[in-house]
This record gives sequence, structure tokens and C-alpha cells, in this order.
Amino acid sequence: GGGAILRIEYSTARFCEDGTDPIPGITGDTGGTFSSTTGLVFISTSTGQVDLSASTPGTYVVTYTAPSSETATTSISIDSIPVVSAGADVAICTGNSTVLTASGATTYSWSTGQTGASITVDPTTNTTYTVTGFNGACSATDSVDVTVYPLPTVSISGTLTYCVGASTTLDAGAGFASYSWSSGETTQTISATAGNYTVTVTDSNGCSNT
Repeated sequence: GGGAILRIEYSTARFCEDGTDPIPGITGDTGGTFSSTTGLVFISTSTGQVDLSASTPGTYVVTYTAPSSETATTSISIDSIPVVSAGADVAICTGNSTVLTASGATTYSWSTGQTGASITVDPTTNTTYTVTGFNGACSATDSVDVTVYPLPTVSISGTLTYCVGASTTLDAGAGFASYSWSSGETTQTISATAGNYTVTVTDSNGCSNT
């Protein structure tokens, strides 16, 4: 021993279960044996190399017992790989926003630069967002597609001037899923008398325009 302080040290205190199996450095008396609290698996008890994938994720105390019976301890943690979900694909109408919510990890980082489980996005074109979820030393990624539907184009046609006592037909155009006029009607065409009219149409994607 020569009076040197006995010490063991791994390269870091946290490892991922899919990482490279670490071997500790020994300061002082070499040639001893490694042991640990339950759940940690050694590839070799003489080098202290840990079998990360065979060990149960958790925090462990590793003890090195030198030939002189002197001991040194250190603590290491093994983290499990998270199963990260970015959520189901979503569709929005142009001009709208949507909330994307990730799950399965402790902290998150999105391809937008935002952090946190939930982010609000308002893309103008179809966009794929990727999220990386972190659990200690481990990470995993998932992505979600946001489809952006255009707004329908609508215009009112018809004879917009007429004689007193008559009425005129206004037409919002064919092909929409639903119609809503300012006068209360829900049909493609309405019979109108003098006044101002607006119509809101909704298409098969659920997008509306007025």
C-alpha cells in the first residue's frame, strides 16, 4: 500500500443501460476484488467492469476490497432507455395552432428548440416534429406529423341588385360540407332581400372560411 489513499472511480456517475461497459480506475493497492449492492452485474470482479445491459437500472454502491483488506467505495447509477412517444399525428387548418405532447421520459427537447413535454406549434405547411426524451444518461426519439389543410375559397354569387318587392338568390358555391349564413340559413343558396350577408363555409377537412 505504501500509505496511498485507496480509491476507485468510474468515468462518470451515471450510465445508460445500452452504454459501453465501464471499467473503474484503481488508485492504490491493485489486485483486489469488486462487489456491489444487489442488482449490479460485473463482467469481471477483478477489474470492476460492469455489465450495464445485464444489470437492473438503479443506483448502486460498488466496493473494492484490496489484498490488504482495505476497502474503497463509489456510487454509480444505471438508467433505463425511455420509451418516448411524440403523440398521434394531427391535422390543422391554415392559421391554426396545435399542442404537441410527448410522454415516456423525464425531460424533452424538440426539433423546434423548445423544451418541455407540451409545445404549441402553428406550421404553415406539412411539418414533421421530432422530440428527444431524456432519462438520466439515456435518451430516445420519436416524431409526429402535422398536416396543414388550406382554407376553402368562398365567394357569393348572384344578382346583387333587384327591384323593390322582389328578392334575389345568393349562391355560396357548391362542394362544401356545410354552410352558415348570417341570416341563419344553412343551405348553399338563399333567397335574399335588401341587406348585408355573410356566409361561412366548412369543407370536408373541417376548415372554414367566410
